[in-house]
Amino acid sequence: MIAQLLQYMQDLEEVQLLAGLGDTLQDAHELVMSCQGRSTAYQFVKANMMVERFREVQSKIDSYLIVFPVISHIGITRRLERIYKVLVPYDSTPIVEPSPLPHNLFL
Repeated sequence: MIAQLLQYMQDLEEVQLLAGLGDTLQDAHELVMSCQGRSTAYQFVKANMMVERFREVQSKIDSYLIVFPVISHIGITRRLERIYKVLVPYDSTPIVEPSPLPHNLFL
């Protein structure tokens, strides 16, 4: 699912910030695959090392997933700004009437 979402990242900055996520997910996959097909004795002996490696990979994945919504928000905001610039030309300024302040504002 994450790999599919990464395909939609269009801005170079977004892609650069998440460039390591693909590598980290590959590391996680290789780690899981390395646990399969091993004897029980081997798994018992290497358990502490494997637990630490799983924690490191999980921590890396978490750090990317925390940043992912922020990066997506920035990308969406940039696209909306581009759309706005197309819809509202530079030479036209939107006319916004200031709303009058109530007289009893500070009372």
